[in-house]
Amino acid sequence: MRDGQTFLLKIRLRRGGFTLIELLTVIAIIATMVSVVIGVASLVKGKSMVARTQASLEHMATELEEYKLIYGQYPDELTNIASKLPDSVKINRAGGPSNGKLRDLWNREYEYSAKNRSQSYELYSLGPLPDVAADNIHAGK
Repeated sequence: MRDGQTFLLKIRLRRGGFTLIELLTVIAIIATMVSVVIGVASLVKGKSMVARTQASLEHMATELEEYKLIYGQYPDELTNIASKLPDSVKINRAGGPSNGKLRDLWNREYEYSAKNRSQSYELYSLGPLPDVAADNIHAGK
């Protein structure tokens, strides 16, 4: 009878905690969930940066059209319209002023050219990957 009580006591002691395998399994599941959440958050942040850059480009395009209505041609550089743009367009990603140059959220200057200043211009950001033309964010005529 004494052996029976010892056996039951040993079973109760073993069931009091988790085994190493159980703990490692839980840690692996939590790590997988965290990596998925971080990946999704990164994707959402990237898309919001692209959308914000597109909004800035559209605002600049509006100012370029207004400039053309007043002066009869597009400006030769973006600094001519910089004073009319809101601070949200003029502030770079680091949160500071962009020293007169208009920069996107990746801290690169916007690309602007007015080849035929009376008819058209090209305005775009190089986007998140400057070496990949498909990632460029365009605005303009």
